[in-house]
Amino acid sequence: MNKKARAYEDLKRQIISMELAPGAPINEAEIALQLGVSKTPLREALTQLESDGFVDNIPARGSSVSQITAREVDDVLQIREVIEIGVAKRVAAVGGTPALLRERDATAGMLKTGDTLGEYVYEWGLCEDVHLVLVQALGNNLLIGVYGRLMDRITRIRNYYGNRFTRRRLHDIVTEHAAILDAIVCGDAATAERMMTQHLQNARAFLGGLTDQENGVKQWSMS
Repeated sequence: MNKKARAYEDLKRQIISMELAPGAPINEAEIALQLGVSKTPLREALTQLESDGFVDNIPARGSSVSQITAREVDDVLQIREVIEIGVAKRVAAVGGTPALLRERDATAGMLKTGDTLGEYVYEWGLCEDVHLVLVQALGNNLLIGVYGRLMDRITRIRNYYGNRFTRRRLHDIVTEHAAILDAIVCGDAATAERMMTQHLQNARAFLGGLTDQENGVKQWSMS
């Protein structure tokens, strides 16, 4: 891996993980020293990250980590609906793979862990890898690459809002995943499509509530 690629991957990881929070200024000298690269590969990495939507560059002011907006959250969910609903239907038509059977069993096991209400969720664990496993089950490498890039945004959004997800919502997510996986393993394409649609609509409603709440706080603080 060349220096530009390494700088790109290291910075993207820090942005996605919230080590570099939305709006944080990017001090090129400090970051270059931290990553052990010169400013040239760092600037090339920043240009690529700007193209990816993770960095903003304002002339005469420099670079900063891009904000996560309600529009971005909505756009990502819209793309997920286009991809994942179709994937669920197609995978169900093929039937359960060993990976999907393992995922279904793991998901069912998560539902047996007892009371999951009332506390906040700070780590997602494996429960949100279900969607990636479904995409991989089709064996379409081009789609896997496209979805992999989308996963960068999905993961960043999860990390940003993660400490506002309750265990009640996590329990609902796992329950919805179980229904999707059961339908797929049984080869029921219509139910898999319907369950995935409902799952993503629920995600839209929950995240929409969080973004509305955040926007309300920002407006209040500015008044």
